[in-house]
Amino acid sequence: MQNVTSLALLTAAGLGSLALGAASKPVPYVMTGVVKTAGGQPVPGVEVYADNTVYYNMNVVAKTDAKGRYRIELPHNVGTWRPGATLERNYQGDRFRMTIYPNDRAAFQSTKGAVRDFVWKLNGPYEGGVLGEQVNVYHGDGIAYGDLIVTLTPEGPLIDGSQGKALIIRPTTSVVKDVPLGRYRMTAKLSTGQPVLVQAEGSDTWAASAVNTFKNNMYGIRMSFSTRLP
Repeated sequence: MQNVTSLALLTAAGLGSLALGAASKPVPYVMTGVVKTAGGQPVPGVEVYADNTVYYNMNVVAKTDAKGRYRIELPHNVGTWRPGATLERNYQGDRFRMTIYPNDRAAFQSTKGAVRDFVWKLNGPYEGGVLGEQVNVYHGDGIAYGDLIVTLTPEGPLIDGSQGKALIIRPTTSVVKDVPLGRYRMTAKLSTGQPVLVQAEGSDTWAASAVNTFKNNMYGIRMSFSTRLP
């Protein structure tokens, strides 16, 4: 997203809070839609924007209401518009800023308008990458890559409020990708079934399990564990 310019003031003036219907057909000079979680729940407070593809720093912004709906009135400018959305949420003492992607990223003409719905997904493939976060699992002496089996079990709701599910992973490197942002308890064992001790980053304790949560750091959103033989 390019930086928001004074066009965002249009939203502050009330255009982003107009009555919203369940629009299924585009309306000229309007971008509208709804933002939901992968489980179908509405997501309020999402910053949805239309970015002009011709003029630099020309964006119009609105926020979703309690039902996840938004409406953006587009100025009659030259060029097409491309949809996007970002969301900020507090979780486990940290604040995260995430990108939410539309069902259709194609640019559109303002004269035709567009309906663009968004789904807040915490993991899964997207345009050659993944939407989930990175977990670092450091292997101790005597533990070979590919021989460690890790189980990550959510401790409470994920950042989107969903319950999540246990993930069983056999990492071939120290990096596990595409994990939904949440708080997890990790256990580990070798492929033979032998238990492995686990330590969460920032802790001095080695135990059969350890709890950690994703955090913002200079490398992005990360969570780290270490493992060693008993």
